[in-house]
Amino acid sequence: MRELFILAIPGSHPLARAETVGVRDLNNVPFLMYSHSAYPPFNELLTGMFRSAQVAPNFVQWLGSSSTIRTLLAAVRADSVNS
Repeated sequence: MRELFILAIPGSHPLARAETVGVRDLNNVPFLMYSHSAYPPFNELLTGMFRSAQVAPNFVQWLGSSSTIRTLLAAVRADSVNS
């Protein structure tokens, strides 16, 4: 079975212009991540995927809910639009 993931990035980010984005493209990219305590299986799936690909995103926040992640992304988007 294959899972698709959605990558949410600002339109100004270099990866936003890419036709496709692979796991290796995320090395050292700032990343919001679900905390292990909130979503252990999903956290382990993603960290395992990064580990297998020998990729180290720059985890800037470990968050406990999808709504918190959406709120932070909306704030970043609003800040970039208002700048």
